[in-house]
Amino acid sequence: MKIEQRKEQSASRIGFFFLLILSLSGCGGGGESSQVIEAPPGTPAGVSVVITASNELTLSWGSAANAASYNIYWSTLPGISKTSTKISGVTATNYAHKPLTTGSTYYYAVTAMNNYGESDISAEVFVLLDIPRPPGAIAAVAGDGQATLSWSADVATVSYNIYMASQSGVTKANYATLTGGMAHTGVTSPYTHTGLTNGTAYYFVVTSVNSFGESSESGEVAATPATGSALTVSGSVKYEDKEYGTSGFTGNTTYKAVRFAEVEAVEATSGATIVAGTTDATGSYVLTLPSASAIHIRVISSAATPPVAVKDISNALYSAAGSNFTASGSATANIHIPATNQAAGAFNILDTYISAAQFIQSLSGSYPPAISAFWQQGSYYGTYYCAIPDFYCPHGVGVYVLNYDTDTDEYDDDVLWHEYGHFIAANYSKDDSPGGAHYISSNDLDMRLSWSEGWGDFFPGAVKAWLGAGSPLLSTMPLMASSVYVDTSGTSGNYFDFGNPPSNPAYYYSSSEAAVAKVLIDVRNTHGMQAVWDTFVSGSVKNATAPVNFEVFWDGWNLLGKPDITATLSARSILYSADSYEVSSDNTPNASRKAVLALAENHTLFDSTDIDYIAFDATAGSQYTVRTTALRNGADTVIRIIAPDQITEKATNDNTNGANYSNIVPSDIYPALCDQWGECHENGSDILGSTASFTPTVPGTYYVEVKSSPSRPLSAGKYGNYTLTITSP
Repeated sequence: MKIEQRKEQSASRIGFFFLLILSLSGCGGGGESSQVIEAPPGTPAGVSVVITASNELTLSWGSAANAASYNIYWSTLPGISKTSTKISGVTATNYAHKPLTTGSTYYYAVTAMNNYGESDISAEVFVLLDIPRPPGAIAAVAGDGQATLSWSADVATVSYNIYMASQSGVTKANYATLTGGMAHTGVTSPYTHTGLTNGTAYYFVVTSVNSFGESSESGEVAATPATGSALTVSGSVKYEDKEYGTSGFTGNTTYKAVRFAEVEAVEATSGATIVAGTTDATGSYVLTLPSASAIHIRVISSAATPPVAVKDISNALYSAAGSNFTASGSATANIHIPATNQAAGAFNILDTYISAAQFIQSLSGSYPPAISAFWQQGSYYGTYYCAIPDFYCPHGVGVYVLNYDTDTDEYDDDVLWHEYGHFIAANYSKDDSPGGAHYISSNDLDMRLSWSEGWGDFFPGAVKAWLGAGSPLLSTMPLMASSVYVDTSGTSGNYFDFGNPPSNPAYYYSSSEAAVAKVLIDVRNTHGMQAVWDTFVSGSVKNATAPVNFEVFWDGWNLLGKPDITATLSARSILYSADSYEVSSDNTPNASRKAVLALAENHTLFDSTDIDYIAFDATAGSQYTVRTTALRNGADTVIRIIAPDQITEKATNDNTNGANYSNIVPSDIYPALCDQWGECHENGSDILGSTASFTPTVPGTYYVEVKSSPSRPLSAGKYGNYTLTITSP
């Protein structure tokens, strides 16, 4: 995706004035001093939320300096601010919020109050009031006749269940039928199971439990107990990430966990892998070694769950290794990868795509298929998603990430997520995009392209909104809207806020990717991401025989019986609703409602059965010309002029220029519709408008029939709007 222009914005920061009054009495060492601070209180920290009943959540936080009371802001949508719903006057540092709706996600933030004002808002927290998710990271460490399991706790979880057997493929439904199958309920992390047989492999899964029920199983882990004291190496793996804002990278960095990546203990002399494992959600790992030896720990840019790999252009994985040491008893070995090490870029790509995969799991219930990203410093490949191998995709399906000259995308999370959105469309829905150049400011694109890119523009913000404001997994500046898309280049950056596009015709109509993204954002904000996802993956979209564009999503939304979103579409001038002439029933010829010659009428074709009839009075011997112009939203009209008997056709026309675009696109015939950068304007300049002229031999009331062309090009749609004029001469 290209950002054609950069729009500068200014922001004002509201600060507080602190007045310090220092009063001293007495002299020398015998005096007493008192200090009074007249200022708003500090910002509450340590905000957390837990499920305490089927319709109740309890919020708690640490006391803030100089606080007299607290305000709680909440919503069922992310992005809490001081304009969100407020609960005020809370004097304790906890609050039970009820009654609430099961199945909803609740988001919270807290401020402190005193006589001098209100503090800044705290970090946002959230919890799903429903069955919890399974633990995302499990570690099993073998000992002498025992195995210890550990996992990351979740705020929606009260306790955990462990299911185990000495056969793989353990589930909560089948464990009792497997050899050595047993369950441990109501446990917490870590949990040590004793009495195991040394030399036998044991397999474990863990589920989360709360008042709503039990989650699905975690990924399976295995441990093989051995005699003698356990020889283990543990530690954490982190990489240095770069913070970005609307002007590019801010210069701030932070070390983030390398999550779910392959980690190995490597024999120092031979380079052979002794034992392998994975990091957990915190970047921590534990490896059990068979014997003491000189080793080092190595982390690899690949994750099995969710399945993501980052490779260079030669198809090799990246790795980062620690120093050599001799393992003895229990050892700790941490790996921190600085941004100056090119592997850090690979691990940022890995982490960005792990977050995207987790987002899809939250919607679909399972992780997406495996994906590879190909990137290395100095590579001119990318940034794009390849669904099939070709010259530009030498290693097959995957995302190719640009790093050439000053335009490097390995830390551009929004750009990476945009391409992941295309990957998701290809695997869960259907993407008919022809590809090619496109700009955010174009509103006359091929409808297939505007839909595909609009989804790609929407996807980064959807992931960021799901992660939640203030999430340590985000690389964005604090409080930056999730809908802001940033593409850095060198020390600067271009950005566009898809949630708040300018009031400019460039960002309207379903043939604009910016308008498509805006509509999807507004629909998600109003009706939830799950509703958008359910439509996106529905059979009417995935199995569509017509070219997939925004109209197909609209049809799918309505087929699923989702709430009316006509107003949301209309706000972006996507007019899929009846025009003002439909009230007089213009689906059939009607002599009582006649057009005025030379007066333009605005009409819509808003469903598959809509046909517009317009009557007009004609005199014998005068020529009349009917035109459809100002076609928007991918409309392609065909017109017929019908005699007063309402049957006899007097003239007809599909395209004014006489071309037939059936199963092609206009630029195939007229390359001039594409500019020097390769961007094609397939739905502009009235290229799909119609013009018909005739001279009646008898006077009377004639009719114009307008409908969607059955020979429309692949780039157009079956709906849309147009302007009709009838002139003479």
